[in-house]
Amino acid sequence: MVGERLQQLVESIEQLERELAGLRTRNPALKDAYAAERRSVQEDLRRVWGEAETAGFSVEALREVIRLRAIPPARRAELEASVSVYRQALGM
Repeated sequence: MVGERLQQLVESIEQLERELAGLRTRNPALKDAYAAERRSVQEDLRRVWGEAETAGFSVEALREVIRLRAIPPARRAELEASVSVYRQALGM
């Protein structure tokens, strides 16, 4: 149940972030025309982040998971291996 809710929240956040990025890349001359739509997506994002926090999920950990999901699996594995080596070297 918790895993399903986490999956829903993460997918919602990722979708809203993609929508927001799409709005940012539209014709700069029409920036003002998209302002209301951007605000709406930003409000939706705040709402979903609030739901995650209310459900007891760590926002900081969720941000990290979402960041890692955006990295291709092979690159992510390479990165995690490097981080592990560095942690060991620093006694963490």
